[in-house]
Amino acid sequence: MKKNESQIILELDSFGSVNEDNLRDFEDLITDAYENKGDKIIKSLLFSLSDQCEFDEVMFRVVHTLESFPLDKYLQELGDNITALFHKSPRWISILHTRIMNSPKIYETYLSEYSSLDISARNTLSNLLELISKKEKFYDRCIYGIEYIKKMEI
Repeated sequence: MKKNESQIILELDSFGSVNEDNLRDFEDLITDAYENKGDKIIKSLLFSLSDQCEFDEVMFRVVHTLESFPLDKYLQELGDNITALFHKSPRWISILHTRIMNSPKIYETYLSEYSSLDISARNTLSNLLELISKKEKFYDRCIYGIEYIKKMEI
């Protein structure tokens, strides 16, 4: 039986740590989320990312599932929750952002979303970009983003 949006959210929110014993159940749940595409699932998927998970391939399945949702909904949810997500899982949130930066159009759209967010969210994004900028490949894009955010404060 197919799970509805509420069931998927409830299961994601209460899942806990992914380990060898429950790996298959988590993968099935991610498949359910992918097939359902209910917008409210995005937040639960974001919070299911974990730096403590020893299965990177499973976390990348979460990333790919997130990227399959409507872009505007995904970027909005990411922006709305960036501070908590950054504290919970800085590695995976950095990965999401480097993937966003790989598309100039998506990155520009994402940055423009921050104009409606509070100062805490903008500061978190600025701090995150500062960390990512240490990777030479992303330096210019990060500096551009940091400058973009600073202009919002004026």
